[in-house]
Amino acid sequence: MVASNQDEEREVTECPKKPMNAFLLWFLDPSNTMKQRHPGLKHAELMSVASEHWKSMKEIEKGVYKKKYSQLMDQWNRDVAAYKKYCAAHGIRPKFQVSADAQEKKRDCAGDDDDAGTKKSISAYWLWSHQAREEIRKENPKMPMKEVMQRMGERWKKITPEEKHEWEDKARSENEKQKKKQSSAKKREP
Repeated sequence: MVASNQDEEREVTECPKKPMNAFLLWFLDPSNTMKQRHPGLKHAELMSVASEHWKSMKEIEKGVYKKKYSQLMDQWNRDVAAYKKYCAAHGIRPKFQVSADAQEKKRDCAGDDDDAGTKKSISAYWLWSHQAREEIRKENPKMPMKEVMQRMGERWKKITPEEKHEWEDKARSENEKQKKKQSSAKKREP
């Protein structure tokens, strides 16, 4: 990357790297003593402990890192625009990972069937599994995800037809809400 003056637009000749999120900025901050307080933990376990600590932090404490992340994202978006401009000027095809806008659209749209970005239907199991996963993880915080998924499958097989019917009703209402959102979005399109 080449930058002449901070007030001028920067000429970006390489793909800008997306910044770390606020949690990672906090975790890697030299003032964070999480690694020193838990020296025997493996990386995955340490991240789990750090994640729980982050969730329990006050918004004021998180605000410093969220603001820094926001500033870094603003700079990244400017750099992506400059990089695209540079590539267009030099007849180069831009080479970068998925842009922030595309990532968000990908996250929001599960189906590729049409341009409106329809989401796939939500199943009763899918809705139930979110609640069950949280319960299992609370009971066994260090359980590997593979075992959590196996226990969820076992529990799903054991629930009563009445309980399954309740979850099917919830899934049906969620799918109806989604269809209404999609139809209103299609009406707004030019």
